[in-house]
Amino acid sequence: MKTRYAIAAAWLVFAPALMAAAKPSADEVNKILEFYDNGYQLGPVIAEAKLCNDVSREGDEKNNCSSVIDGNSLSVNQNAYVWLKMIVPKGVSREKLIVQFNYNDVTRKVREVNVNAGFRFRTWTKFALDREGSWTVRVMYDNGTDVKQMAEIPVTITSDTAAKR
Repeated sequence: MKTRYAIAAAWLVFAPALMAAAKPSADEVNKILEFYDNGYQLGPVIAEAKLCNDVSREGDEKNNCSSVIDGNSLSVNQNAYVWLKMIVPKGVSREKLIVQFNYNDVTRKVREVNVNAGFRFRTWTKFALDREGSWTVRVMYDNGTDVKQMAEIPVTITSDTAAKR
């Protein structure tokens, strides 16, 4: 029972939009707890997907995006991170998220990251893109039998070395 209370408390951290608007109802909390406890077949749910200059490795902000990239604008070959925060139901272990980097609807790079059960699971992958123009980063969940798109982030790559950081 203590675990349920801890998870319910963590939900408030997990959903800052709810904190700003109002305290979640008991039904809302129970829906999330039920998903976490029994949603293995449904896979993870991404709460946030964004581009970051860096990820904190220690302290209170460990595993958090420490510097969001404004406007998703990068320079050619600028290192950055695709950062994800999600809820991953119990029973999910070492399953894959696929991160695709697409230019003109052609996949130019692919990264894989493992996900494990966690109420506030965070993961990231480092990348740099080598061409100017409009890119799309797609995040997909591979449960071993099916692949489903979960998030999409538009990215603009410029030759300007002073791209927004």
